[in-house]
Amino acid sequence: EYMGEKTMSEKEVLETLKKLYFNIIKPIEEQYYFHEFHSSPLTTGDFDAKPRVFLLGQHSSGKTSFIRHLLGKDIPGSRIGPEPTTDKFMVIRHGLAENRIPGNTLVLQTDSTWSSFQKFGVGFLDNFECSEMQSSLLETITFIDSPGLLTQSTLKKRNGFDFYQVDCAFAEKVDKVLVFFDAHKLDISDDLKKILIGMNFV
Repeated sequence: EYMGEKTMSEKEVLETLKKLYFNIIKPIEEQYYFHEFHSSPLTTGDFDAKPRVFLLGQHSSGKTSFIRHLLGKDIPGSRIGPEPTTDKFMVIRHGLAENRIPGNTLVLQTDSTWSSFQKFGVGFLDNFECSEMQSSLLETITFIDSPGLLTQSTLKKRNGFDFYQVDCAFAEKVDKVLVFFDAHKLDISDDLKKILIGMNFV
């Protein structure tokens, strides 16, 4: 209580926000086709999800190593090396046991926060995966690792999906984007610059 007034719990605030969105805001978005030209509608999973951090950068800039350092253990399904090793978008979240969930299963889970990513097609889903593992840190946060951008143009359709659109879609879904740079390379690729502009970072 504060000054004699009863304050709402975190759960009550969350439930109130859900009701406001699904009963008032979402119908307005649908009426004016907001989802056709901006972002996909929110799901229950978006409200219930832990804070999410998206890691973006050129290859071999330390994105996966950074997550591994924080967790203090290897990430199921990931590899670390001097050459480009992370070839998938990988959601790293808490689980009771080590488990890997393919992208086409992940987007179909009930109230999945990633359901809107079906629109990027089979090419993307084949390069999308969730890695679950036990970690006290992952009980409070979820990481999304991304394939490193190469020096050649990777924004054109790669493996059947548009890399630029996918990166921007992840940026809209998460709470924080961390951009990694190679300390031995002073410049950034045109691809990375275009993505940062698309995310309104530049």
